[in-house]
Amino acid sequence: MAKIAHHKMSWEERIKCQNIAEDQFEMDYNYRNRGNGSWCYKYGIDNEKAHGKDLRGVKSLILQTPDFLCWDNTERHFYFVEVKHCGYNLNLKKVHFDNYKKWNKCHKVRLWVLHNDSIAYLSVERIDQLITNNNYDTGKYDDCVKEYWIIPFKDLLA
Repeated sequence: MAKIAHHKMSWEERIKCQNIAEDQFEMDYNYRNRGNGSWCYKYGIDNEKAHGKDLRGVKSLILQTPDFLCWDNTERHFYFVEVKHCGYNLNLKKVHFDNYKKWNKCHKVRLWVLHNDSIAYLSVERIDQLITNNNYDTGKYDDCVKEYWIIPFKDLLA
């Protein structure tokens, strides 16, 4: 696995890391659902095509569109998946999570979080419960005003 994307990397390096994690999600999803008719489709803004475009006027809800639209053929419903890749902690931006909660009203949103070879796969409601119950520390990146929760990856597995 490539290095974990972080705010001090170039845009190109971050997108490369993101693409690797998203490719792993697709392989994992297709493997888990082989033969049952379920499928996933890359959804939202293609970061590589959007690079260099001025998207400052686009509402954050649109910019934080989940990464995949999935069809569960066994339960017969659609849902979204947001793919994350993290180190020992998931730094989850508050404004992004607020947007995932809004998308969750349309179709349920699950986060697929990769750390080394471990995967946590959980609902927006479960993450909200973890945040509420654990009073996680918060942080801000030097070059960004967006505050984030510092969520230990091990908590996502519980």
